[in-house]
Amino acid sequence: VIAYELGFRAQPDNLLSIDIATFVNRYDRLLTGESTGFFNNMDGFTYGVEWSAQYQALPAWHLIGAYTFLLMELEARPGSPATVLAARNTSNNSSPKHQASLQSRVNLTSDVEWDTTLRYVDALTALNVAAYTTADVRLAWQATSTLNVALIGQNLLQDHHMEFRATGSTEVERGVYAKATWKF
Repeated sequence: VIAYELGFRAQPDNLLSIDIATFVNRYDRLLTGESTGFFNNMDGFTYGVEWSAQYQALPAWHLIGAYTFLLMELEARPGSPATVLAARNTSNNSSPKHQASLQSRVNLTSDVEWDTTLRYVDALTALNVAAYTTADVRLAWQATSTLNVALIGQNLLQDHHMEFRATGSTEVERGVYAKATWKF
């Protein structure tokens, strides 16, 4: 891979910071699965932009937003038994073109934190995986200087959603659990 990146970071004031980066990656001889084995018969490009911003709405409240746009153009090398159609479908539609998140971090007290994250992930059309939006929540208490206890809810907007599909499927279910971290 040969990677090119160009970015900009700014902090217009003490409450706001912004990052933006563009990228182009050129790939040669990527691994392909073919009827006679595995070979390095694919070339191509990925390119896109990533943006994030952090805003301190109140002394104890931070908002963080992020967005990624990704395009992939991968093709089988001439003469490769791997089909160009399969290479195009797999590469161009097996990664989300759009991903976005908004996170809120609040210090309710000096030892209690409440974090909420809303995430959107675009469809993977080549893999027959629909776009989804979900939310995660974390309520944590720093009980002592060495013990942190948290109640966490993940994927709360639906009882399950598909995130990837290959030979089998990967569905992520809603989950709620408690976590204790002890540092010694």
